[in-house]
Amino acid sequence: MQPPADIARDRRGYFRPRSIIGLVLAAFAIVALPLIVAIGTGLFYVDSLYQQSERLVIQGVTVTRQSRHLASLVVDMERSARQYRVLGDPALIDRFAGQAEAVTATLNDLADLDITGLPDRRLATLARRTRAMTSHLRADPADVGRVIADLDTSRTVIENLAAHGRRFVRERLTALRATAATARHVMLVCLFALVPIVIALAVFLGFLIARPMREIVAAIRTLGEGDMRSPIEIGAPVAEFDRIGERLDWMRARLVDQEAQKQQFLRHMSHELKTPLASIREGSALLVDGSLGHLSTPQTEVARLVDANTQELTSLIDNLLNFASWQDAQVRLDIAECDVSGLIEAQVRRHRLVQQARGLTVHTPAESIIFALDIDRMQLIVDNLLTNALKYAPDNSDIRITLSRDDNGLDFHVIDQGAGVPEADRRRIFQAFERGERPAAGRAHVTGTGIGLSVVRECAEAHGGYAEVAAHSVHSSVFHVHIPHPTNRAG
Repeated sequence: MQPPADIARDRRGYFRPRSIIGLVLAAFAIVALPLIVAIGTGLFYVDSLYQQSERLVIQGVTVTRQSRHLASLVVDMERSARQYRVLGDPALIDRFAGQAEAVTATLNDLADLDITGLPDRRLATLARRTRAMTSHLRADPADVGRVIADLDTSRTVIENLAAHGRRFVRERLTALRATAATARHVMLVCLFALVPIVIALAVFLGFLIARPMREIVAAIRTLGEGDMRSPIEIGAPVAEFDRIGERLDWMRARLVDQEAQKQQFLRHMSHELKTPLASIREGSALLVDGSLGHLSTPQTEVARLVDANTQELTSLIDNLLNFASWQDAQVRLDIAECDVSGLIEAQVRRHRLVQQARGLTVHTPAESIIFALDIDRMQLIVDNLLTNALKYAPDNSDIRITLSRDDNGLDFHVIDQGAGVPEADRRRIFQAFERGERPAAGRAHVTGTGIGLSVVRECAEAHGGYAEVAAHSVHSSVFHVHIPHPTNRAG
C-alpha cells in the first residue's frame, strides 16, 4: 500500500510541473502571458483603426463622387428639359428619362453606404420624385416648366445630401482620431503597468526556482560539516526537487549508519587492543623496575623505550575511545578553576623518558596562570600537542610551550623546531584520521592514528575556542589553541 505522504505528493504533482524543465517553461509562459495580452490588445486596436480608416476612405470617396455625379445629372436633366421646351423634340424626353434613371441608380448606391445622418427615406423620396418628373413630362409635355421647377428643388436636396456626406466624413475622421488616441493610451497603460508586473513575476518565479537550489546547497553543506541530526526536506514546486531531497535524506541516513558502524568499530578495536597492551605495559614496567632481575644499562634503556612507547600507545587508544564518545554525543563541560601552568608541568613530566631518550628539552611557562576551563579536556589538549611536538622535533632540540592570558581568554602555544607544516596541510590535519606529510623524527616512534589533533580541535571548540597552525618559519611548527574567557563563550 502506498504511504499517505507519497499519495499526497502524487496528488500535489498533478498541479505542478514534474521536472525542472517544466517549471522553467511554466515560468516563461507566466512571464510571457502579460506581454501576450499587451500584444493582443495592440493588435486589436490596430485592426480596429485599419477597418475604420478603410471604411472612412471608401465611404468618403464614394459620397463625394456620387454627390458630384448627382449634381451633374440634375444639371443635365434641367438642360434636357429646357431644350425640350424650346425645341419640342421627343428624343429629349427619352434622354431626360435616361438621366432620371441614372439619378435613381446613384441614389440607390448612396443608400447602400449606410451613411449616418442621411436617412434612406430621404433618398427614396428623391428617387420617387425623379421618376415622377419623368412620368409627368411624358404625360404632359407642355407642363415642362413645372418639371424645371421640381429640378431646382431636387438640386437643393442634392446639395443638402452632399453637405450631409461631408459632415459624415468629418464625424468618422473625428471618431478615427479618438480611437487612435484610445489605442495610444491603452498601449501606454500596458507599457507602464505590465513592465512592473512582468518584473515582479520574474523575481517571484526566480525566487521560486532558486529557493530549492539554496536548500539543496545548504543540505549538502550540512552533510559536509557532519551535521546528520536533522532530516533533509526540500520545499519545492517541482516533483523532481522532491526526489533530490529524498535522495539527500537517504544519503544522510546512510552516513549516520556508517558513522555509527565506524564508532562501534573504534570502540571494539580500542578495547581489544588495550587488553594485550596492558600485559605488555605491565611486563615492561617490571623490567624497568628490576623486579625480574638486574638489567644492564643498554637493556634498561630498551626496557624504558618499550615502556614509554607502550604508554604512548595506551594514550592513543584512549584518544580513540574519547573521540568515539564525543562523536556519539556532546558532553557537557565541567568548568573549574585550574592552574594551567601546573597542568602543563605534570604533562611534561609524563613524557620525560622520551625527552631523555632523544635529548629533547621542553621549556614550560614560568608564570602560574589560573583559568576556568574543563581540566580533563585541557589535559588532552596539552598531552596531544606535546606528543605531536615530541614526535616531529629533531633530536637534541628544544620544544617551547608558552601560555598567556588577556581579556579575550587563554592562548596556548607549542613550538618545535621540526620541518614545519605545509600550508596546504594546516587545516586538513585537524580533521579526524588525517595525517600530515612531514616524517616523524624518532626512528622508533609509533605512527599516529591521525586523531590526536582532531581531539585537540574538538576540545578547543567545546570551550568555544579554536585550534590552528600559526604562520611561522618553514623550519618550525607553531600550534596555537585559544580558549575564550567563560563570559565570552557562546551558550
